[in-house]
Amino acid sequence: MGGTRGRIYIKHAELFKAYLLIEEDILDLARSEDYKDCPDLKLDELKPFLVPIWMVEKMQKAMEAQKTENDVVM
Repeated sequence: MGGTRGRIYIKHAELFKAYLLIEEDILDLARSEDYKDCPDLKLDELKPFLVPIWMVEKMQKAMEAQKTENDVVM
């Protein structure tokens, strides 16, 4: 279903919301006065996402192509 799900997300982006949070921000919030004594915190369930190098390289190429396109238009 992975491929189908991806196509649905692309075709109907307005129906889906994804939240990307920075692990450090979550830990800061967990230590704050508002949450530090909360029994429902499950920080051991945090699973940070590490961007694979191939994805970083792909993003860099896309950004470089976009920059080159913008230079040509000007």
